[in-house]
Amino acid sequence: MTSNKKISIRTIAVFFLLLIIFSIGYLTLLETVVPHSGLEFVSGWEETTFTTTSNESLTWSDENFEKGWKAAWLYDQSSSGFEASNDTLVLGATFNGFNNNDIDGIGGIIVKKDINKLNTSISPFLVIKHFESSSNPALMFSFGITDVTGQWYAGGPYKVSTSLSTLNYDLRLLHNGTIKSISIMFTNSFDSNSEAGVQFAYIQSIAIYEEQPEWWLASSLQTPAGITSQNGILKLSGIGHLTKGTIISAQRSKNLTFNLIPYNYLNISIRTSSLNTAARIVIWPDPIASHSREVLLKTYNDNNWHTEIVELTLFGLTQQIHRIELGLVNLNTSIVEEWVNYKELSFNYWQVSP
Repeated sequence: MTSNKKISIRTIAVFFLLLIIFSIGYLTLLETVVPHSGLEFVSGWEETTFTTTSNESLTWSDENFEKGWKAAWLYDQSSSGFEASNDTLVLGATFNGFNNNDIDGIGGIIVKKDINKLNTSISPFLVIKHFESSSNPALMFSFGITDVTGQWYAGGPYKVSTSLSTLNYDLRLLHNGTIKSISIMFTNSFDSNSEAGVQFAYIQSIAIYEEQPEWWLASSLQTPAGITSQNGILKLSGIGHLTKGTIISAQRSKNLTFNLIPYNYLNISIRTSSLNTAARIVIWPDPIASHSREVLLKTYNDNNWHTEIVELTLFGLTQQIHRIELGLVNLNTSIVEEWVNYKELSFNYWQVSP
């Protein structure tokens, strides 16, 4: 009985050994003799430049600030003023706590310039590039517009930063019609009791466009943010005093003339400044924000490039895209610059290759 069991075990072992040898031989034959196919991505749409300017549709701009600017409101402070220096508009103010000359205690300066009755329904896209002498959280940078009746409309409050920031705004959100002037504000509106001392705001350029750049900056919580593109790399940055949950993004809606079937695989390379920053990608199938889909939210523990492949059909996305949103999310409060880089964005399908 014991002998039969040994023979049976030996037979089974020999059988499995022969099966393994046959399998290896068969796979070797397929690899070396029989033609075989692989898989490769075929791109239906690619982004390799990430254009962040729109000079072709420029309606109005000021890049040297030599003429036309005047003080609109000094908050009764003789220590406020402005000048044009080296193609930069410099606003200066001394903040010594609560300003008794203003009902809200605000100090600072507003300057304005008359423009030639610009229609915001035709040319709505405002871009201001600026930085400040400090990132003091009490200080505010903003703008305003005045219509032909003299009605003034204030833009939202923005934090200041020592790093170059880009302020993008759709002026139709304030007034959809003709305006006659534009204003720039530098105040202590976030804390009128602040004794920040002598402070400066530096405006490098201000322009209004008929069309958005291909990639348009958007940020939550009126955060100082930057957007640049160089050598095919898009950089988004949040600059100082970033609160938890701050979102900064570059959005594109122009020339997205392809369908997600068959090009349902999103490929992109990403790197981030730290674990405190998550890369975020959102796809909009239509203009309704509630219909958008967050298809990637991810952190990385180094500053190296990482390639991501996302199958968009898993998120119910099968039709043409209305908007692509590439961004960053600040995961914790931060007082340093956080950034994310994107490059080599494409939409693809798998193809069997020879």
